[in-house]
Amino acid sequence: MNLFFRFSRGVDVLAMVLGLALGLFSSDSWGAEVRIDLQWAICQANVESLVSHLGGEGPAKQSQVTYFETESIDYLRRGISFNLKSKKDSIETSVKVRFSSARDFDGDCEWDRYGQKERYSCDFSEKDRSADSPWSKKQIAFAEKVEKIDWKRLKAFGPYPSKAWKGELAGYRVSLDRVDAGSGVSPLIELSAKVDYSERERAYSEISAELVAQKVKLCEHQESKAFRLFRALGLWVD
Repeated sequence: MNLFFRFSRGVDVLAMVLGLALGLFSSDSWGAEVRIDLQWAICQANVESLVSHLGGEGPAKQSQVTYFETESIDYLRRGISFNLKSKKDSIETSVKVRFSSARDFDGDCEWDRYGQKERYSCDFSEKDRSADSPWSKKQIAFAEKVEKIDWKRLKAFGPYPSKAWKGELAGYRVSLDRVDAGSGVSPLIELSAKVDYSERERAYSEISAELVAQKVKLCEHQESKAFRLFRALGLWVD
């Protein structure tokens, strides 16, 4: 009888442990972590009317952004990007890698989307860096988990003045960013909204419809600001 009791109790404990583990993996909090950053590349210089429609919260946040790449754009075309953002009292650098499918990887990971193209991206950002030494040892190791980087060949493009607004469009929280990359390059303007992955199609459709209603001109190439910059500079060719 005692043997049966110990066996039964052991089974109950094992079942409880397994139940807790399964509960963690099937909880709403686990599902809520799967997010996607929906993005629209905008090709018009005047965004004042759109900013007004967003009901922007306060004045635009201003910063300076610098993109890093080789002259032959070796890394962006393979899904790796580097940038530096400076504000009044801080410098933050970012290394981002992109994949065609989700995977277990370091950094802050989420899906992102331009047009109908989705990529799984992971970002490793560091604050309190300097323009002379932008990349930490951890960022270098992060990027080189994907491929060996020739860091000495990275060239700085920028800094360029940047403005950002936050607001609401079609019932979704959105951000609007504008980077002015100098004469000869149209302003790099982008609208983005982060939503749960399961809501992506509805959100994308509703926000796109609102942009059409506001007569916002979308770019022919729906792609990141870095891609658009290098395309405008004649360094990126499909």
